[in-house]
Amino acid sequence: MKLSEILKEYRNNNNLTQTDLASKLFVSKQAISKWENDKGYPDLSLYPVLAEITGLSIDELMGIERKGKVVNKQGFENQDSDNKKEGFNKLKITSFVMLFIALIILIIMSIITINKDKKNIIDDNIVLNVLIENVYNDTGISITNTVTNWSYIDYSKWGVYDNTMPNNISFIVLDKPINTSKGNWIDLIDEDVINNILNIIPDNAHNFVNNSDSFILVNRTTKKLNEINLNKLNELDDLCLICYQKDYMRIIIINFYYVIK
Repeated sequence: MKLSEILKEYRNNNNLTQTDLASKLFVSKQAISKWENDKGYPDLSLYPVLAEITGLSIDELMGIERKGKVVNKQGFENQDSDNKKEGFNKLKITSFVMLFIALIILIIMSIITINKDKKNIIDDNIVLNVLIENVYNDTGISITNTVTNWSYIDYSKWGVYDNTMPNNISFIVLDKPINTSKGNWIDLIDEDVINNILNIIPDNAHNFVNNSDSFILVNRTTKKLNEINLNKLNELDDLCLICYQKDYMRIIIINFYYVIK
């Protein structure tokens, strides 16, 4: 099934408009329309998010079908009726044994999953607290007790895509807007500023910048803010771009190492 068909089916099954789906993916309605009409495709950075909300694998979203091999047992069809009957009885016994083993494994996996879920809740709380603390340190804005939803995507192991992917991206949705007219926020209205930012960040993070209203660029290597002049950046500077989408009351945090293009 093509990606366009997957998106349409997902929206229809969940009674979502193109605008609703665009909000989930942090993109514009026009982008959804293009994808559903086979006039474009999402950035690679969006496929993990698409996989999470649709319940499909990234391979399935990209149209890659996995085909299994059929292995025949040699001589099985040439056995006489007695051998077939004996083989069938052995098969029944084997099936019962395998079913019993499967039940035992299922019980064990359920126990492991419960313990893992408890650990994940603790780990998730740690990650969220770190994100909230980093936002406060970098922007001076406290978002404690205002977070309604959030997610974290780690791209650090996507080495196959070289430097086109960030290290990780975090999305934080708030229950009230923040004031970007104060502090170090820069509005994304000047074309030169936008082009400079796009030249700094990894290619597959461009979509998030294009749909944001304000930003702060943090250089964790030099401890400086909003150095968007390429001549002032050094190869492999540890950078963090914090974007704010006013309409969605959403903060997007993009961590990456600067690579000269």
